[in-house]
Amino acid sequence: MIHINKTKIFLMRLFYVSFFLIWGWIFLNVIYKSREDFKLPLLVLVSILLLIFLVFTSKIIDNFKNKLGSRAKEYIFLPIMLIMFFIQLMVGYRLSVNPSWDFGVVYRQALELSNTSGPVKANIYFVQYPNNIGLLILLAYYFKLLSFWGITNTLYFAIVLNIFFIDAAIIFLFLICKEIWNTKKAFLVLILCFIFMPYYTEVPIFYTDTTSITFITAIIYLYVIANKSEKAKKKTICFVFIGVLTALGFRLKATVAIILVATIIHMIFRKDKFLNKVIYTLVIIIAFIISMFLSGFAINSKLIISDYEKNRVQFPYTHWVMMGLQDVGFYNENDVQFTMERGPYDKKKAANIEVIEKRVNDYGFLGMAKHLTKKAAYTWGDGTYFAPHSLKLKPLVDTRLHKFVLPKGEYYYVFSYYSQVYHLVILFLILIVLYKKIKVSTLEDTFLIDISVFGLLIFLLIWETISRYLFNFTPLLMIIAIQGLDYIKSIPSINKILILNRK
Repeated sequence: MIHINKTKIFLMRLFYVSFFLIWGWIFLNVIYKSREDFKLPLLVLVSILLLIFLVFTSKIIDNFKNKLGSRAKEYIFLPIMLIMFFIQLMVGYRLSVNPSWDFGVVYRQALELSNTSGPVKANIYFVQYPNNIGLLILLAYYFKLLSFWGITNTLYFAIVLNIFFIDAAIIFLFLICKEIWNTKKAFLVLILCFIFMPYYTEVPIFYTDTTSITFITAIIYLYVIANKSEKAKKKTICFVFIGVLTALGFRLKATVAIILVATIIHMIFRKDKFLNKVIYTLVIIIAFIISMFLSGFAINSKLIISDYEKNRVQFPYTHWVMMGLQDVGFYNENDVQFTMERGPYDKKKAANIEVIEKRVNDYGFLGMAKHLTKKAAYTWGDGTYFAPHSLKLKPLVDTRLHKFVLPKGEYYYVFSYYSQVYHLVILFLILIVLYKKIKVSTLEDTFLIDISVFGLLIFLLIWETISRYLFNFTPLLMIIAIQGLDYIKSIPSINKILILNRK
């Protein structure tokens, strides 16, 4: 906790007021949208019950006192993670699918790359969508390693790799909470992860949403460690790795770069010598640029994409902004065809900008407000994070589990209600936290996390969107949410009940 000057306090309060108002607007619209698929009274009732459970669980963890000591990680943390890991293995196998859509293209080209020693001409898909090249290279080297060990079941071991990324993110999340607060708070967030369904249902879909999640939590953990350290050498090493991890994470998912921007903003707010801020910021940026260059070189050594093909086929960033202005901002095949038919890169970009301007003008102020409202509710309103829709495409085996997780399953209502309730509780807890932080007067490490989530929120209001794009930021949502449980426990009447319950 760092005391800062009045100007920075004003800017932070302005940020939290803005964040609270936008988040409140999203929360209300998510509830309104939920009426389409759920019985609202039941949804609210179950949400209250889950919230009560989490508050009591939090209090129980608080009451562990010395029982949750230095050996807790060894005696409790590891068994919980192992149980979670084995559940993920089981779910990953039973819900496995024959790779299709984008992640199917990545999977098949990765297999081709892994079986060759030299560079391979890129599939036209990767010329259009270079954002998936990072995952392609990662899987190609991973499959080559599996082949060296004599492992041929690449599909299932790709699922194992996916579990590694998700669970590594949870471990870093645990360490972040331990560094910022204490072990008790870290175990509370571990419980939140353990009962979070997408950490199981997203396992069979090894795509950029899941593989990038580790980089986000690792970057934040390094930043927290750097800020706690008094040693310049340790700080510098941490900031170098932040730059490196951001570059590698960016290769997998562009939204990882939001964390880099957030770290720089947080560094500006910190009470430190101006020269130190400049030096450490430059360390991060230089490490990022060098890592981007080296990773680009590694990609070019494996994948052949000519400048002619890039100019002829590659989609400009304006394409996704254009799609984001259509209906709820979801993928639109007509927009894809439109961009493809415009000719070389510059003409595609010019045509996209023209359509963007037309759509904005056609909406007008009120129309744009309505569009963004609809888009925000669509993006943030799905507690399943789009997993059921991905899992229903070409499942490899038919199991009882499908009756719960597929939209037409006999017991899908159980899974969908639980997932939506959990999601609404998290959104509500974040709303409480943002309201409480409006009167903030000190700088905390959690400000970095708040900036990051706000950055994602704004980005997805502009970009093409879908609920699974939130997945790699879910650890950050949980960090904010557990603070909300503290605020609820501090309410006198609730605290009194909790104390009586303890007795």
